[in-house]
Amino acid sequence: MAGKGTPHAPKTDPFADVLRHVVRVNSVHVHYVVAGSGEPVVLLPGWPESGISWRKMIPLLTATGRQVYVLEPRSFGDSDKPQTGYDSILRLATCTISWWRRG
Repeated sequence: MAGKGTPHAPKTDPFADVLRHVVRVNSVHVHYVVAGSGEPVVLLPGWPESGISWRKMIPLLTATGRQVYVLEPRSFGDSDKPQTGYDSILRLATCTISWWRRG
């Protein structure tokens, strides 16, 4: 049945209403987004996800008066993907703490 069917919805950017940032943390470019204002909430993706996995939670949290930070640590989403440096959870924690303190 050519010509019939439902048109595809245009693809939209799930982070259209957030501010995007890239900073250098421990020699790695790290991508994060910020939305809302108020008490901060930091969201980290689980492996092998990216920050986009939080797209439905961001508006819910900002509606309750939170400022939402979605960090994409090394190798996640739009952050750098270096060849080395994935040897421990300590490295991830250090990167996350360094990112938070940079502000």
